[in-house]
Amino acid sequence: MTHAERQLELACEEWRALTHAEGRAIHAANWPAVEKCQAGKRLLQPIITAATEALRRCPASSNGQPDTAERRLRDLISGLLALERENQTALAAQYRQARQQQAELSRATHNLRQVQRAYAAGDKAGWHSYS
Repeated sequence: MTHAERQLELACEEWRALTHAEGRAIHAANWPAVEKCQAGKRLLQPIITAATEALRRCPASSNGQPDTAERRLRDLISGLLALERENQTALAAQYRQARQQQAELSRATHNLRQVQRAYAAGDKAGWHSYS
């Protein structure tokens, strides 16, 4: 395994750990923790890009078939993509739930304002009738 392969593998493993942590944070609606995980991933991006570019500059395997390290990295990346999709699905569910909660709160606010107007108007009428 070349240095670039090892560097890419380590960065992908770190990405996997951050993605698992991000998933837990999404399910817990712990948005500061989600942001922390995403910040960690942003730091890994240039490392992954550099390692990928270094691998592209390396000569291909002699028989034209992907070697063991390349297959392992492809499997690792496929797993990362699956985890990212799971997090995306969980995040979409949290978003839908938040939008529903926001709509319910808006309806409650509207109802409270109507009640307030009804009683406020009643108070004014009441004071005028006793004057």
